[in-house]
Amino acid sequence: RIIEPLASRCAKFRFQALPPASMKERLTSIARAEGMDEDTMNEAQLDAILDVAGGDMRRAVTSLQSVQALVTGDDQQTVIDEALICELSGLPPKYVVENLYQALLSLQFQTVQRVAQDVISDGYSVQLLLSKLLDKFISEETDGDLDELGRARLAIRIAEAEDRMNDGADEQLQLMTVCGLALKCLQDAKNKRKQ
Repeated sequence: RIIEPLASRCAKFRFQALPPASMKERLTSIARAEGMDEDTMNEAQLDAILDVAGGDMRRAVTSLQSVQALVTGDDQQTVIDEALICELSGLPPKYVVENLYQALLSLQFQTVQRVAQDVISDGYSVQLLLSKLLDKFISEETDGDLDELGRARLAIRIAEAEDRMNDGADEQLQLMTVCGLALKCLQDAKNKRKQ
């Protein structure tokens, strides 16, 4: 953290995410300049890198470099898919987020606790996982699972958990705190639908 007297004299810049089309065009030109052909880097892989980058060109280029290093240093021709690109970028793969989401939908605390323990044991970043979990709850495909109030409460709790983890709080405890609230909000939404 920056001390208040210094922070008050600083200008804060907020950068918007870059549009995917321009990022894809630039990544393609970088890949060609580095000697990657269509067999090495295809559209699906570029889309996965863009998804991982979330509008951050620096992260996209770093992910591309990681893929390039893996491809050139691998004699066994590893299949480069979205899960591997997520792993190279330090993000939890989609199946990890989906497993936690399904455990929450079961409304069984022991199931959620087991899945959360697996996430911690596998070493995934809880902050990144919570961000992806919030995206999952907000997405249109899961629109009926949680009402607007539940989403708002969950977003606030995730923001509080991220702040606490930045201050050194235990990741597992923060994950279980968020999951506990998510279970309550899901149960409340289920009860409202029954009425």
